[in-house]
Amino acid sequence: MDNILALDIGGTFIKYGLFSKKGEQKFTGKEATEKEPERFLKQLINIIKNIESTEEFEGVTLSIGGFIDPATGENTDFSVGKNFTTFNLKGELKKRTGYNISIENDANCAALAELWMGSGKGVKDFIMVTLGTGIGGAIVTEGRLLRGKSFKAGEFGLVYVLKNKSSEGESYEPATATGTLVKRVRKILDKEIDGEYIFNNLENEIINKVYKEWINKISLLIGGLCICMDPEKLLIGGGVSSQSRLIEDIEKEALKIYPHLKGYTSIEACSLKNNAGMIGAVYNYINEYEEII
Repeated sequence: MDNILALDIGGTFIKYGLFSKKGEQKFTGKEATEKEPERFLKQLINIIKNIESTEEFEGVTLSIGGFIDPATGENTDFSVGKNFTTFNLKGELKKRTGYNISIENDANCAALAELWMGSGKGVKDFIMVTLGTGIGGAIVTEGRLLRGKSFKAGEFGLVYVLKNKSSEGESYEPATATGTLVKRVRKILDKEIDGEYIFNNLENEIINKVYKEWINKISLLIGGLCICMDPEKLLIGGGVSSQSRLIEDIEKEALKIYPHLKGYTSIEACSLKNNAGMIGAVYNYINEYEEII
């Protein structure tokens, strides 16, 4: 049987689709994510059963947020919802549906997709940084994911890049993702805006100032990662990565801060977009159950 059912599970939506073992998409759909753990588990089972009634597939693969042990399915992340961590989804879904189940962190899945058929194809060593509501990421070395002892490798949003002093004492500041940039500009302008609005109005002095401060922090993080890991490429993902201006500005600022990076690491956008999580989950399934990749 050639098909695999992939579920890309986010906090807002669950995207699902049927894919061949070559990564070819047969169909996709989505529905709002249940927040209560019991209803969430039942929702996943219902998705599998509903598709099973009309399609044939040999197994199910999950892409989901968390510090995930792909062998056991355990998710120990303290920052995600209880719906993601209450049940061992790998074990529960196998027991209740009978299918082989694979599971991997969502950013890791996106990196696997890029490794398989995206901007990381043919590249042994690369780092991926995703910019969205938060900052995520993944590390590929010698063509394999670096997961870390506690499966937290690539959690770049937890890294501090600045130290601040005030009358209240010292504080440390991480780089922030697109969501924070939008919130800051929204607060200053006192009106509803989105990321596209920011990029369309960078000639505005106020917006440009906030944007440059944001780029500086992102570039401190990205340049530091390149120094530590010496990758061939650093890939930037997330919806905002489609903005070519962003990639150019990050590369320019990173090289300004770390001029010795020039010629060693290229900074590029991820080439796979909305379905990267599902495609990478399929790659993960094949790698786990067929050992042919």
